[in-house]
Amino acid sequence: MKILRFMTTGNRPMYGVWEEDAVRVIAGDPFGIWGISDTRFRLEQITLILPPVDPPNIVGVGINF
Repeated sequence: MKILRFMTTGNRPMYGVWEEDAVRVIAGDPFGIWGISDTRFRLEQITLILPPVDPPNIVGVGINF
């Protein structure tokens, strides 16, 4: 699942879930409790603000005492 931030024409920024040919809007707080709504936008209808990325490496550092 790839989450991205986008805008539609004249709208405020929204968060959504990237699908193959569309973006489905996230309902609720993306940093809290949220769900995927039925509202969809085609990729041609949106402007990406934070495009999804695939990091080559994920590094975790931890110390257990």
